[in-house]
Amino acid sequence: MVHWRQESAPVGLILLEGWCIGIPPQPDEALVQPVNETEANKDADRVWRAEVNRQLEADYATLFAELDALLLLQAPSFDAVFNWRWQQEQQLSRRFQQDHPALMDPTMTQSEVADFVLHYQRLTEHGMATLPDRADCVWELTEDRTVGKMRLAGLAA
Repeated sequence: MVHWRQESAPVGLILLEGWCIGIPPQPDEALVQPVNETEANKDADRVWRAEVNRQLEADYATLFAELDALLLLQAPSFDAVFNWRWQQEQQLSRRFQQDHPALMDPTMTQSEVADFVLHYQRLTEHGMATLPDRADCVWELTEDRTVGKMRLAGLAA
């Protein structure tokens, strides 16, 4: 159970951050073909895909409808998403090894990161294709994570 801190003063701003914020459900026919071998091997009967889509249609859609604004940091490609996640894991590993040199490093290998990220390829690519048109502000990131371009509600800036 989640316990939210209660504030007595008015709250002016709440930021909700997440990998899949604002992603709409896909049409059922889009779920038929697996997007990678992970889906083909681990979700051959489409149970995971259908459940994720059902959640996007129901509870998540209700939550997303409450957003006053949708801000998007747009990765340049799915490969960049994988590379950035692997870089993050390497940083975590270095930090862990510095802080706990006598302990076994619990971070993921590159193969484990790939396996993890492939579970989210469908949602990531669907979000990359649909969120820019839904977002109020889009920051298009380059491979080195700098902002290449910014767009406000369909206007280039």
